[in-house]
Amino acid sequence: MKRFIKWIFASMILFFIGIRFFNKNFISEFIFFLCFPLGLAVCIIVREFSYILFGAINGICPHIIYFGPFTFFKAKGRLKVRFKMKWHQNFCGNISGVDLPQINSEEEFQAVRKKFVMAYIESISMSFIFSVILIVLIFTCNQISDGYFKEFLIITAIMSTIFGIISMRYGRGKKVKTIKENEMEAAYELILTVQNYKGIEKLKDYKYLITAIKENVKSIAYRDFQNDIGKEIFFNTFMIIYHVKGIVDKLPDNTVKSMQYVILKKNDIINDSKFNKSNKFYLLDFIHSIILYLELIEGKREQALDMYNFYEKNLMMRNNEYIIYTLELLKYTVDITDNYDYILELKNKIGKDLYLGEGAYEIDKKIFDLKNSQRGNDK
Repeated sequence: MKRFIKWIFASMILFFIGIRFFNKNFISEFIFFLCFPLGLAVCIIVREFSYILFGAINGICPHIIYFGPFTFFKAKGRLKVRFKMKWHQNFCGNISGVDLPQINSEEEFQAVRKKFVMAYIESISMSFIFSVILIVLIFTCNQISDGYFKEFLIITAIMSTIFGIISMRYGRGKKVKTIKENEMEAAYELILTVQNYKGIEKLKDYKYLITAIKENVKSIAYRDFQNDIGKEIFFNTFMIIYHVKGIVDKLPDNTVKSMQYVILKKNDIINDSKFNKSNKFYLLDFIHSIILYLELIEGKREQALDMYNFYEKNLMMRNNEYIIYTLELLKYTVDITDNYDYILELKNKIGKDLYLGEGAYEIDKKIFDLKNSQRGNDK
């Protein structure tokens, strides 16, 4: 998506440079190109305002708002602002930290799910509505001349339309489709929202969602997992991670069988010509959870090290800060290194770059606590 946005804006700038090439007025050109960042800022403000507005109307008002290098969030009853001039996944605007009501039944789950879908659809629509309003102003308001303000409105209208298209195809629109079509992925999104904002201790108020995912894993035929590992592996990963963290008491039989299958067949799976990049990502995520399970729950160091070596060998995006952090955490878990302070430094750096909520790293703390208890450390 980052590459797509860069391509769009680069194309627009090159286009306008081409059509205005023979204009030698430096000040005129500077003001013209200044319209682009200003138009972008206006589009982000309108989109974030629409998230807040339609979120509040649907009862899912966010407490974390991203706006370029700024992150506005509510923590411990106070509004805080964090500034970091660095590209991240929410740089062009996003919302998070939704304070969800308790979900204890199918009816409550479907009601919250519907509210999320409506808030997202209405927010995405706002980008197109804003474009229409600007176009109407351009052609109907007599006060708008052919000067810079008109150019600014035209550029902003184009950008707002692009924002809407990107949201539909790659952002919130994709998430709306997932939440509408897949109940279990909707449940997972809600669990992650609660975990990041309220912390893992609050997940006890959402046991219905965790139980629903567990029952879904139980219902998946093991042969389906073998036939389409990329499709069925995600929720098995979820089960293992939350079992290690003490939230899921007992793993479903299918999850245990899936672990055993991947441990034995990992090389055959990853070398299969049908195994694409997306499936590889899900497989490595699953292996990450298996390493934690083997070391922290089963105490099978040799198997855990074997799985770690496979994970490290096939890792993608090695320069990504979160991947580096995950790798260091696994090294600490399987006793390759005693790098506790370095891991905390990495975690704090990532947290400063992108605030996700007070509970975003509580799960990693539980892993540390388990490992330190195993080592007899008191860190």
